Formats: sequence, C-alpha cells, structure tokens
Amino acid sequence: MLFGIGYGLKQKKFQSPAMLLIFIVITYVFASWWAWWFGGAFGHRSYVEYYALLAIPLAGLIQKIFSSPYRSIRISFQCLLVVLMIYSVRLSYLYTSIGGPWDGADWRWNWAKYEWIMSYFFKIL
Repeated sequence: MLFGIGYGLKQKKFQSPAMLLIFIVITYVFASWWAWWFGGAFGHRSYVEYYALLAIPLAGLIQKIFSSPYRSIRISFQCLLVVLMIYSVRLSYLYTSIGGPWDGADWRWNWAKYEWIMSYFFKIL
C-alpha cells in the first residue's frame, strides 16, 4: 500500500495525497492510543476498518505491475506474493502455538522463545 501511494504521488494520481494523509492521521491516532497492543491479535488489527480504503493504492500498484510488458517483473511479483502468503500463514500458526499472554505489556521474550520460534518457523510442515 505504501509503495502504491508512492507510485501514485510520482504519477500525480489525485487520490494519493488523500490516502497518504489518511494513513498518517490514523497511524498517529493509533500510536497515541493508551492500549498500544490493541488486544491479542496477529498484526495491527486497528487498521482493519481502513483496509478497503487503503486497498485502492495497492490495487493501482498491482494493476501497474500486471500490465507491465516485462514478463520477468510479473513473475517476480507473483513469486513475492506467494512467499509473503506463506510467511503470513506460518506466523499465524506460530502465534497460536506460542502460548502466554494474548495481550498487554507482559510479553516474555527471551532467547529461548526466539530460538523456539525460529526453529518452528523454518521447519517444513
């Protein structure tokens, strides 16, 4: 989405400054919130209400990439999407497997937990 906004600003697309302003304002509001962790979710679930709006610059970037005359750019982007999907699914699986507190400031991260996560992240299912 941020790359899409950057591309839109470069191409002087009319919606890009508005999307950038919306993203900056909601990020500031979320960063100023008293509950910085926003509950027990993987990712930052407070942005969910804005996914539809912020998908516009992402869709513009994807349209530009898929209309590229260079096949290597399209294939590279598709491979990147597949890798990011696998990454997201693996992290979601690990999030449900870690145990411990689901929210709050009491995350107990130490080297043993980090090593456990990395060992399971790269483990083949």
